[in-house]
Amino acid sequence: MPTKTDLIYSRLSKQKDLDSYRKKVHKLRMLLAGDISGLNYGRPQKAEGDEVLKPSLDRKGFFDVNVTDIEEGRSNRLLQAVKAILFQVSHNYPDISLEDCDQTIATLTKAYLQVRLGPSPRGCNATDHMKRSLGEALVGSMGWSNVGFNALGYPVVTSVDALDVSWDQQCRVAQEARWASVRVRRPYHEWKEIYKGSRVFDEIVGKLGDEGYDKVIEVEEYCDVEGELGTRACFVSVDGAVHEKPIEVTENPFFYEVDGYKQPFLPLDPITFLHIPSVRYALSETEMMLPSQIAIWGAERAIRDTVAAGVPFWD
Repeated sequence: MPTKTDLIYSRLSKQKDLDSYRKKVHKLRMLLAGDISGLNYGRPQKAEGDEVLKPSLDRKGFFDVNVTDIEEGRSNRLLQAVKAILFQVSHNYPDISLEDCDQTIATLTKAYLQVRLGPSPRGCNATDHMKRSLGEALVGSMGWSNVGFNALGYPVVTSVDALDVSWDQQCRVAQEARWASVRVRRPYHEWKEIYKGSRVFDEIVGKLGDEGYDKVIEVEEYCDVEGELGTRACFVSVDGAVHEKPIEVTENPFFYEVDGYKQPFLPLDPITFLHIPSVRYALSETEMMLPSQIAIWGAERAIRDTVAAGVPFWD
């Protein structure tokens, strides 16, 4: 009978359901940056040797959008609209409330968290990360915030890239997911310190030595709310795929405690705007504005072609 570790590995190694979503988000980001090659419409970027990075289907290549030229006279109302929305939205400080505990403990804990979630250098700039997650939702339909701990063990709220997140595909909406996972990138020396003494980590990654001290290593951090306390597991990602042997498997450390009972929750929290019944993923503001933007591009291109060709005075 498969173990819980086998089930987790199976979930993380079979993510084809998310491939189409990630490709869509990648193309929408390219459009917002000014590269329309993903639409097969108009004139794409000029291909000049190896300077232009072609969109890659590998998750690693999703972060290599490099716009090198813009078609003269072509507007970008999509970018203007997203920018206007982000600058007009007011982001409140994260609300902190504690129940079922001593008033003195609640007051001290709340004061501590206000500092930790506040501005740097003492805080983690939670409002800035929340704004970044909103920006991702405006473009690709989903933005994700992560509740966790930094390398020193302090609580933080951070935004994570939507392309790095995997979640339960059997749920109707992401808010109902039973499990979620995020791919985290850190230098080798930081992971080495976190997993000090871990034979599995050393076995998979190997001893990189001084030359690999700053090499970026990817680790998949998984959490679920199944069972009484849920499960947390971490896997090293090798060449874009998770290794079958986990670095560690523990109980889910994220939970609410009410009347002595622990209720686990997922540290990854999604932001979405519009879910249409039977449509697999939420729709974004950028998708909604895209047809109008394409119509504008068509009109602008017709005007440019006419001006460039010239019109006889008798017409």
